[in-house]
Amino acid sequence: MVSLITLLRMGLLDWINTDPGRAWTHLLPVAALFLIVGAVVERRSAVPDSRYFYFYATVFLLAALSGIAWYSEGYAHWLGRTAGWTRGKIEYLFMLNALYYSVLYSLSERFAMPRMTAAARVFRFVVPGHVLGSLLFLGLDAISPFESKVFQVLLPVASLAFVLLAIPRQMKNFLASGLVFLAIGIVRLQQNWLKDVAVWPLALLAAGIALLFFSTHSKKYSLVTAILGRSRR
Repeated sequence: MVSLITLLRMGLLDWINTDPGRAWTHLLPVAALFLIVGAVVERRSAVPDSRYFYFYATVFLLAALSGIAWYSEGYAHWLGRTAGWTRGKIEYLFMLNALYYSVLYSLSERFAMPRMTAAARVFRFVVPGHVLGSLLFLGLDAISPFESKVFQVLLPVASLAFVLLAIPRQMKNFLASGLVFLAIGIVRLQQNWLKDVAVWPLALLAAGIALLFFSTHSKKYSLVTAILGRSRR
C-alpha cells in the first residue's frame, strides 16, 4: 500500500494515460526495494517472513520489465540506436529481459539463501518462453525471405540448445519449452524452407527412432548422458 500510494502521489495515473513506459520504469525501484528487504529479513534468520517480500519483488520485477519492453518508446529507440539491425523491435527487448532474468537467478544462487533462490526460479521459468517465443515472432514478422529463413533455422537450433541444457541440470521447464518450440520450428522448416526435401522428414524419423532406442537401453543412454556431461564441463 505504501508503494502504491507513493507512485500515485508521483503521478502514476497520468503516466498510464500519457506515458505507460514511465509507469513501469518507476515500478523497478519498488521491486528492488522488496528484494532487498526480503534478503535482509532472510539473512536475519526470519526465513518464513522473507517469502512475502520475495513474492512482491518477483511479481513487480516481472511486470516492470515486461511493461518497459512493451510500452517504453525510449527503451526501443535506445536499442535501435545501439544495434540498428534490431530496428528496436519488442522481441529483442524481451530477449534482453531473458538475459536479465538469467543474471538475477545466477546471482541469487551465489548468495546461497534458500528463499531467495526459490523465488528466483520464477525468473528461470520464463527465460525459454522469452527467447524462443521472440525468435518465433521475429520469423513470422520478417521483412525479407532471407531474414525469415535465418529465424526458421535459429528457432529449432535454440530449442535444441534448451533441451540439451535441461538434461544435466534436470530443468523441466527448459525441456518442455524446448520440445514444444522444437516441434514448431521443425514444422515451419518443413512448410517453408524444406518444402520439397523428402530427406528431411525421413532424417527426423531416423533420429527419433535412434533416441527411442537409446532411452530404452539404460547402458547406452548412460553413455549419451555421460558424453553430454563431459561436453558441458
